[in-house]
Amino acid sequence: LSIITFFLFTGRETLKDVQDVKGDLLSRSTLPMQIGEKNAAIVGAIFLIIAILLTPFPYILGHLKIGYLIFISIVDLICFYAIIETLKDLKNTERTVSLLRIASAIGIIAIIIGAVF
Repeated sequence: LSIITFFLFTGRETLKDVQDVKGDLLSRSTLPMQIGEKNAAIVGAIFLIIAILLTPFPYILGHLKIGYLIFISIVDLICFYAIIETLKDLKNTERTVSLLRIASAIGIIAIIIGAVF
């Protein structure tokens, strides 16, 4: 679960840096400034894809029950949608970063439900 969380939040934070690049110009150097906004969005998308690919493992390994798998599927769909929308147009990053925040909350609920049901 911690590895999934790492990839999900690193992907989200990378996209957040893409969103905030204009405000960061005066105060710091971020990944989007160093490699370009589009390339940074691709890096963020790769982290999110890895997170999506890892989400079934807690169920497969028997750590969480079927409830987890059902709810984490919603998280995966939101993440996949966020990846597509961000890569389609970087102007969508503000909305997709918010969607990823919601996906993270649903992920926490998935873990709780998976531990019980």
